[in-house]
This record gives sequence, structure tokens and C-alpha cells, in this order.
Amino acid sequence: MKQVDNDDLRAVFRTFDLNGDGFISVMEFKEVMRKFGQDLGDEEIRHVIKTFDDDNNDLVCFDEFQNLMGGKNFCSEDMDLQLAFNTIDVDGSGSIAMSEIQSLLQKTNQHLSEKEIGELLYGIDANGDRELDFFEFKELMTFQI
Repeated sequence: MKQVDNDDLRAVFRTFDLNGDGFISVMEFKEVMRKFGQDLGDEEIRHVIKTFDDDNNDLVCFDEFQNLMGGKNFCSEDMDLQLAFNTIDVDGSGSIAMSEIQSLLQKTNQHLSEKEIGELLYGIDANGDRELDFFEFKELMTFQI
């Protein structure tokens, strides 16, 4: 995987910093995501912002953005998966619980019990804790037959 270049990070950051003030606000993030076809609710947006926001001011400065994204070996696919993971992990625990999966499925008008979800995730939930960490989530999302 490719190390993320600082110039690339700045370009991505500027994409989200619509007013050029050096910060990504909740509303800016929501607007950019909407342009990319993702209509996320305010709670979901705040959760994603909280992932970046080290000083809890509801704004993401470039340093916070760089701290999370810059030091990691992410390809764009991993960045997309991390964003999806953070959106589903509503409580910010670092893992996706069965209840969070159920909530997501209900939003798409699909109703599965925890038992049915557990059966679907059998073999993906490597440590058997009935939650998905990022690496298990990535395995699920990139599974090929």
C-alpha cells in the first residue's frame, strides 16, 4: 500500500474546507458528502467529525486530519472503508456491535435478528466477540467468492 503524501492530504482537506478557513465543520463535511452522493444524517456526520476532532471543538483542523490520516498506510479503498466503518460504529467504540448492524439494516428496510446476523458473520468475526473491528469489517466488505 502507498503511504499518503502530505500534498495529497492537503488537497483532500481543501476539498472539505469549503470556505477556506482552515477547518472542516460539520456542515462542510455534510455538504461534500452530499456532493459525493452520501446523504448522511447529522448524528452520523458528527460521529465522523468526532473521529478526527482531538480538541472536541466540532471542527477539524489540518493537523487533526493529518494525525489520523497522514501516518497510516491507507489506499483510497481503505479510506472509504474507514469512513463507512466510522459511520456504522455510531457509539464510537472502535467496533461495530450487532445492534449497530441491526440499526443499519433497519434503515434499509431489512430486518434480521441478532442470531441471523451472527450466522451471516460466522467466520468473519475472527475473535468471536460478536462485534466487528475494522479488520474484520474490511474482510467482510472485500470478501470475494
